[in-house]
Amino acid sequence: MIKRTASVLGISLSLMACAVAPAPAAELDDGPSGAARPSALVDALGGTDDATAPTEGADAIDVGSSFRMQFPSGRVYAYASTGDTCAWTVNGTAKGTSTVLDMALLVGTYEVACRRADGVSASKSVSITASTTTTAVMTFPLPDGTLLMAASGGTCWFYVNGAPKGGATSSLQLSLKPGAYTASCKPTSGAATVSKSVLVHSGATSMAMFKL
Repeated sequence: MIKRTASVLGISLSLMACAVAPAPAAELDDGPSGAARPSALVDALGGTDDATAPTEGADAIDVGSSFRMQFPSGRVYAYASTGDTCAWTVNGTAKGTSTVLDMALLVGTYEVACRRADGVSASKSVSITASTTTTAVMTFPLPDGTLLMAASGGTCWFYVNGAPKGGATSSLQLSLKPGAYTASCKPTSGAATVSKSVLVHSGATSMAMFKL
């Protein structure tokens, strides 16, 4: 404050001048929504209050020029039990075609599916935990195998595991699931029934030969 005295027409006048500095404008920071906020308030709160969680595969989201929220994530490693190439989906969203699916996901539960070129699909529910890799094997049924039963020197009624398979004939071919079976031949001549153990392999032909 400055005080000055002047004489005008014999009257002393005191003039006082005050210098007042203007109040500084509040420092503002624009959040992700575009609304201006004091940066001190943002720092005190640890970020903005309107950040939304990211979608699958992300582990962080920017909520300001100097702040980044982290979200826990893990990985899924999936493949087909048959080793086939698959068209992969996660919760119904396509994730490419390959023999293996290896990707980061946020913590949670997902439906992972694999569709082979022949149109056969397999799926599995997968739980992802933080900082770990979860392995998921897509289990496909094995292709059937073939059992060929044949009789030399006559004809038979053929049986598989005690169940009749067709009429009297000298040979019979069946498509069966992989596994162990008992093949039997009951000769039409009236001779004793003959049985053999046979192992059917996926995609292969196994034989049971009977000499009458």
